[in-house]
This record gives sequence, structure tokens and C-alpha cells, in this order.
Amino acid sequence: MKTMFLLSAMLLLCNACEPAKPANQQQSAPKKNEQSLRQEIQSAVDYGIGAAQVEAKKGAVKKIDQINEQHNKDLEDALK
Repeated sequence: MKTMFLLSAMLLLCNACEPAKPANQQQSAPKKNEQSLRQEIQSAVDYGIGAAQVEAKKGAVKKIDQINEQHNKDLEDALK
């Protein structure tokens, strides 16, 4: 519970804080690092709240359903 609270607080802090504006446009290149950090934090929060596991389960169920449908189709074709 503490971990989930701390991750949520960190995410809120990262979203609330606005980076300082660079003096010129040449210093604005680190945008890619900022986005990757935000993605890393979001991934950690998703894992902490179970969203990552739910998405993994949905993907696995979808694959199993596709395999099952293909198997049933193959059986029907074999019976014809």
C-alpha cells in the first residue's frame, strides 16, 4: 500500500512540476529523456496498481482464443 501511494505521489509530482524554460532553443533537446522518464514512471505505476498484469492477461486470452478458433476451424475442415 505504501509503495502504491509513493508511486502515485511521484507521478503527481512529476506531472505537476513544469521544467524550467531554456534560455535558447538549442537547450530544448532533452525532451526525449523527459518523455522516457514519464513512460518509465507510468509503467511502474501501472505495474503497481495491476494494470500491466490485466493487459498481459487480456493479450494472453486473446491469443488463446485465436488458437482455439484456428484449431476448431482445422477440425471442421478435417471432418468435411
